[in-house]
Amino acid sequence: MKNKLSYLLGGVIGLLIGCAFYYLVWMIFKRITPEQAFIVEKLFTENIFIIAPLLLMAYPIELMWKSHKNRHRKYLNKLAELEWVEQNGDDSRVR
Repeated sequence: MKNKLSYLLGGVIGLLIGCAFYYLVWMIFKRITPEQAFIVEKLFTENIFIIAPLLLMAYPIELMWKSHKNRHRKYLNKLAELEWVEQNGDDSRVR
């Protein structure tokens, strides 16, 4: 559930950033010629197609990060176990 919420939050934030960018462009360039408006619209459209996949990659990046943390934790646990065996000897008896 936490993953779905973070994915949804990323989408909402991305949408808000897109709307804010569009509003900023509209405020700055509201008195331009139609030719310039076409150029601004073209740039915005190209940028949104670059930004959207980056936002959609946030979820897989989170999964890779968690996988990396788990691998690192397993490695540290193995090192701690080896250190314990060196200090206390190999006691393989079941108690």
